Amino acid sequence: MNNTEVADILARMADILAIQGESLHRIMAYRKAAENVAALSRPVEEMWQADELRAIPGIGKTLEAKIDELMRSGRIGAYERLREQVPDGVVALLQVPDVGPKRAALFWKELGVEGVASLEKAARAGRLQTLPGMGAKSEQKVLAGIEALKRLSGRTLLGVALPLAETMLGALLEVPGVVLATPAGSLRRKRETVGDLDLLVAAEDPEPVMARFRELPQVEEVLLSGSTKTAIRTAEGFQVDLRVLEPQRWGTALQYFTGSQAHNIHLRQLALERGFSLSEYALHREEGDVLCSTEEEVYSALGLPTIPPELREDRGEIEAALASRLPDLVEVDDLKGDFQFHTTRSDGHNSLLEMAQAARAAGL
Repeated sequence: MNNTEVADILARMADILAIQGESLHRIMAYRKAAENVAALSRPVEEMWQADELRAIPGIGKTLEAKIDELMRSGRIGAYERLREQVPDGVVALLQVPDVGPKRAALFWKELGVEGVASLEKAARAGRLQTLPGMGAKSEQKVLAGIEALKRLSGRTLLGVALPLAETMLGALLEVPGVVLATPAGSLRRKRETVGDLDLLVAAEDPEPVMARFRELPQVEEVLLSGSTKTAIRTAEGFQVDLRVLEPQRWGTALQYFTGSQAHNIHLRQLALERGFSLSEYALHREEGDVLCSTEEEVYSALGLPTIPPELREDRGEIEAALASRLPDLVEVDDLKGDFQFHTTRSDGHNSLLEMAQAARAAGL
């Protein structure tokens, strides 16, 4: 079993225990173990074979035994017993924003709700607001959460996609001849969720890059393999597309594959007005192509300041750039403090002292 599969089982055990109202200490033991297994830089199966599970933070004698059982038999008896006590559909309620373990247990025990579909049906019938601690506003928030969950279907949270992309790009940057590497698409635009992951690399010779990409430990299946594009699927089901580009065409390619589609359509219209035809390869005109090795060159050729990726949604950013009215984005140096954070006293990874020391080091 891979790290994600093991972490998912431990996390689901924590969820079921929370729904059952078990002690916070026991719940957090499973949840921290799940987070630490998911964050491992090496396969947990390899650590199990080397008898090194105790080296994982949060893994003591009890959890070591459960992971050992899972590796040997493909199941954990305690997990199977928990699933018999709490239906999977009740655990699935925790995916809905504003539905925590206590509410999931309440909806299940009082209304017989055993899934998101039955929760939506109960909410639309006005049954949730009859429960203790619930009202019409709470019921509407649950319905809004269900709608949000539907929109997220098939997409991945930024906080999950970004570390995966950074890990894969870090490995590709080690390939001789690679000049630049970056995520593109909605990931580069820092959208809250992303679909497929788009990675771009600048190199004169694409084959060594593609070969290294196909060999990465995250690769479960190669979907497409060509001289300029390779697509793979990870064990978690993410599709990752890699394109290797000529360094001298990096600017137009990076701009094009960053998107959004609506922004690019508007930008191409502007390019036509300026006497150009814009593609991922170059700025084309009758006198010859203009190659751009940076995005700055692309936007400058069109009479624009460089528009930050986070703004490229065709929501007035091109008009603002033409009028020199682009807003200043919030940078890390602009932050003055943090009103809320998590430590190891709950589900954080660092102690209160470590958080205070990090805040001081950051000038906060």
